[in-house]
Amino acid sequence: MPYFTYDTSVCISRKLTDFHQMPQSFRMSAVVLMELIAGAHDESRRKFYEEIFRRYKQSNLLIVPNEDDWLVAARVLFLLTIPGDSHKKGGSSVCRPERHSAWRWTF
Repeated sequence: MPYFTYDTSVCISRKLTDFHQMPQSFRMSAVVLMELIAGAHDESRRKFYEEIFRRYKQSNLLIVPNEDDWLVAARVLFLLTIPGDSHKKGGSSVCRPERHSAWRWTF
């Protein structure tokens, strides 16, 4: 079954707090929870987010990036920082393999 998650910016801008009532296809990101915990306004909010973390972890619905996930994210961010349009083709971001060997990702 396909699933979805929210970025921290979505949680903050939409003031999402009812993580107990999310659809079955929702997965919580450990990175998002880390950012929400770090930015909690008070101790009770921090504890709330930590409880959400534990619940999603126990139910195996917590997305935790591994080393390969971080490497892919870093490469995507790198490609997004290339100036000009050398990495764009047809309106979507792509990389010219002859110019950037980072495009050939192998794990």
